[in-house]
Amino acid sequence: MKITSQNLKKVQEEVLSIIKHENAIELVEVAYDAYRELPYYSETRKKVKDDVEYLLSDYKGRYTWEYWIGAYVLYMHTETRKLLEDFRKLNQELKSHKKKLSTLETKYIELTNTIRKLEEEKEQIDKKTDRISNRIITLEIELDSVDDEIKRNKIIKKLESLKQEYDDLVERFINIGREIDMMNKNSVISECLESSYNVRKIENAKYEIKRQVYIIIENIP
Repeated sequence: MKITSQNLKKVQEEVLSIIKHENAIELVEVAYDAYRELPYYSETRKKVKDDVEYLLSDYKGRYTWEYWIGAYVLYMHTETRKLLEDFRKLNQELKSHKKKLSTLETKYIELTNTIRKLEEEKEQIDKKTDRISNRIITLEIELDSVDDEIKRNKIIKKLESLKQEYDDLVERFINIGREIDMMNKNSVISECLESSYNVRKIENAKYEIKRQVYIIIENIP
């Protein structure tokens, strides 16, 4: 792309709009880093430097040389302009998902912490019912070998108490499972998981765009 005095102002405005766009600045920095990787003797590097110097010849602003270089590198090729547009859209989507996550975060943490505590309680109940079950078996065996009525009555009462405790624990175990199922079906959890998945997917897509920008700049003739 050749910058002439006729299109200087237009190119300045286009490049400046890239720098100012909050969803583009991250890719501008990547483009500048890719530019710096070009050999010093590279014709492309020299051309970019000369073009940006020309762009800034009558410009007085607050943006640094590095941002102008990065933005111009993105602007000067059709492929990188397309990647830039895709990058902007991804960042906009990313903000939307992160905003949604922030609004759901408190409730999500509350739900997941409750689920974790209930899971721990289930685990403790499971261990306790195993111990009680073993104790019941032991007492039932002992009962079969005892003839003394007083001792038998004591064992029977103990068995009844243990069996009631066992039944109560099993009922609590079942109810906890139902509570956990209900919480896992809460829309807050599903929405958080979906948004978290989308955030990861967008971050991967952004990484791929950054990689493509590097490749394009490296291979500019």
